[in-house]
Amino acid sequence: LGHRRPIAPDDCPRALPSGLFRHAGVAKDGRPILLVKAALWRPSEYSVEEYSTYIHYMVSTSIARMGENVSTHLVLFDMSDYSMVNSSFPMLKELININETFYSEALSMVILFNAPTVFSWVFNTIKPWISPVTRGKMHLLTADFEIALLEHIDAGQLEEKYGGTRVEPYPIMPPAEAE
Repeated sequence: LGHRRPIAPDDCPRALPSGLFRHAGVAKDGRPILLVKAALWRPSEYSVEEYSTYIHYMVSTSIARMGENVSTHLVLFDMSDYSMVNSSFPMLKELININETFYSEALSMVILFNAPTVFSWVFNTIKPWISPVTRGKMHLLTADFEIALLEHIDAGQLEEKYGGTRVEPYPIMPPAEAE
């Protein structure tokens, strides 16, 4: 990955506290869940380099949470309150490039939900950057997204606002770091 040592939280001093990426339990089949809260993305607050390090850190810690006989993870994108203000095409391209180059085999599915109308324009712009294989793993949910999420995730693992029964929010730090 181009890093001489394992990535640590201190390597993402501005990005990690944003809470953009969060570990959100495990799916019914044991896959770790990585939740991305698009409304918390503030690309102007850190460099593309720090964002890249942050992506590697969060995805690699998600992969490290895979149990025996689990080789993929599930990524959820909560697009609520997403706007062009919290967007950066160079950083979106970096997110796609990192996942395509380093983590494509570890990605089982991407579920995008709560997307505002502006996101359809953004998605059509970035779609050519995403491989057909990865696009095939992506699901954009509109109405009744909670029902679809509950097909993959137990209610106890899913926050109430997503149709589950979990009351406490997902921690910003990966589980091993949060304890």
